[in-house]
Parts: sequence; C-alpha cells; structure tokens
Amino acid sequence: MKTKLLSTLTLITLLTLVGCTTASEPTLEATQQLYGEAQSLVDLAKADLGERLGVGADEIAVRSAEATEFPDASLGVPEPGKMYAQVITPGYVIKLAVEGATYRYRGTGDRVVLVPDEGETSKGSITIEGVQVMAGERISVRGRSTLPDGTCLGTELWADGELQTWWPGDTCVPVQDWAWQLSVSLGQDGAPAELDATAQYMVRAYQQNGPNIVSVFPFDLAAPPTPNP
Repeated sequence: MKTKLLSTLTLITLLTLVGCTTASEPTLEATQQLYGEAQSLVDLAKADLGERLGVGADEIAVRSAEATEFPDASLGVPEPGKMYAQVITPGYVIKLAVEGATYRYRGTGDRVVLVPDEGETSKGSITIEGVQVMAGERISVRGRSTLPDGTCLGTELWADGELQTWWPGDTCVPVQDWAWQLSVSLGQDGAPAELDATAQYMVRAYQQNGPNIVSVFPFDLAAPPTPNP
C-alpha cells in the first residue's frame, strides 16, 4: 500500500513537471544558435536591459532575434532634435523577456536601442501633406497634427541622403487648429535660389523636445511629390 502511494505521488510529480515545462515558451537559445553580429547585439541588449531593471543576464530570456532593414540610421526610434543619416540600415529586431514582461530592442553594428512601449509613443501624430517648390521664391511645407495647439515642430530637409544645413531646422513651427505650415525663402540666408532637379529630397518633421513622433515626406522635382506610406 505504501509502495503504491509513493508511485502515485511520483507520477503526479512527473506530470506536474512536464506540464510546467510545456507551458513555458522556449527561449531562442534552446532552439537556435546565434552568430556574429546577431549574438553581439543580443548581448548588448541583455546588458542594457539588465542595467535598467537591476537583474542579471541569466534572468533575461531571448525570445527572438530577426534580421531586418530600417528606413534610416535611427532604426525607427529617433531621439528628438538628433539628426540621422537617411539611408537603409540593416540590423536586428530583438525581443527579450523578464518575468513575463517583453522588451523590444533594435540594433545594428555595435548599437542597440530600446523601443518605447506603445503607450509612451501614442501621444499624438504628425503628418506632412504636401511640399510646394517655387523656384527662386520659396518652399512651402504643410501638414496636420493631433498635438496640442502651440506645440513646436522642427523640420529638416535632406537631399540625396545629406542634411541641408541652410534649412532653418531649429525654427519653431507651431501647431494651430490641428494644422501646421512652414515657408522657407530661396536665395536668402544661405539658401540656394533653386533646388537641384536631379536630387531626391525628403522633408522630415518632428516634435521639438518631445517624444519620438516623426513624419517624413520624400519628393523630387521631376515628378509630383508622393507621401511616405
């Protein structure tokens, strides 16, 4: 009788352990080996998250590390007021987990950035609706925003991947009645009289001294400007 009872308890224990094992999500390390840049970026992300949360690397599980391409050097997570090269940047999207919570990182080379929670980034929006270029006169940019009236927007003009330093990027463009507009004179204050008809241009708008709310609008002079999807 005692032997039978022990056998029953042993079976229950084994079933419980099996249930716990199958219910947990397998880590990436258990299913796939990382190499080179991917492993280096995962290590950097784990070190950064460990420092933020005050936990050891062994307490951080790696859920995934997927190769991708980002639209610019900010990896899609720009810091307000900071300039980034507007070039396609290969890198990785990394997902880490600590005690059931998931943390997303993006990385390339020797740099990783933590992607803010959706709740932190969903504080408003900026859109660029159109760019009008009048040779020898001005460039007009217009758009809309759900940010409060009086919010200062900053803008940048890029040509073939290079920031145009003559563009008044530090000028505060205020949001008013859900809209905003900027007019920049050509042929004055260091601005050229005409834009290069062979160049690919892009206007970038962002909230000054605010969260990562950014909009881009590519255009060239050979064809009507097309908004970025």
